[in-house]
Amino acid sequence: MKYITLLVLIAIMLSGCSSSSSTQPEETAPTISLKPEDVQLTEGQTTAIRLQLDLLDQAVFGISLRIDYLPVLVAFDESSDFILGSYFGNNAVSFVKSEGNSIYLTFSRIQGQEPVSGAGTVCTLSFTAQGKGMGYIEIPESEIHFYNSDGNAISISSLVIEETEIKIQ
Repeated sequence: MKYITLLVLIAIMLSGCSSSSSTQPEETAPTISLKPEDVQLTEGQTTAIRLQLDLLDQAVFGISLRIDYLPVLVAFDESSDFILGSYFGNNAVSFVKSEGNSIYLTFSRIQGQEPVSGAGTVCTLSFTAQGKGMGYIEIPESEIHFYNSDGNAISISSLVIEETEIKIQ
C-alpha cells in the first residue's frame, strides 16, 4: 500500500511539473514605438525613423505627441524630413512642428471617417547625424494623447513606449 501511495504522489508531482501547451495567444500590450530601436551612423548620414502603432485594440480618431531628440547629435527639418504613413489614412490631417529639441506631431482622421485601430506606420521622420555621441530619440509618456471622434481625450491602458537609441561615430 505504501508503494502505491508513493507512486501516486510521484505521478502527481511529475504531472504538475510538466509544461502544458496552451492554445491561447500570449497577450501583448498596445505599443507606440520609434523604429528601428537601434541606429548607428557617421556624421552627415541620414536615417529614417518610423513612428509605429501596434496592437492598438481601442479605436482612435487622432493622436498628438511630442518626440524629443538631441540637436547636437541629429538634425530634423520639418519641411522635408517628414512622410505621412498609412495608419490614419491617405487623407489624414497632419501637423508637424519642430522647436528646439522637440518635434510636435498631430494626426487625425477626416470628420465623418471611422476611427482606426490595429497596427501601422503613423509617419516616417528623417534625421541627419550632426555630431559624435550617443543619445535617444524618445516620446515622453506625458506627451502622448489619443482622441475619439468627438475630440475627447481617451486613455489607452498599458501602453508601451519604445524609443530609438542613436550612436554617431
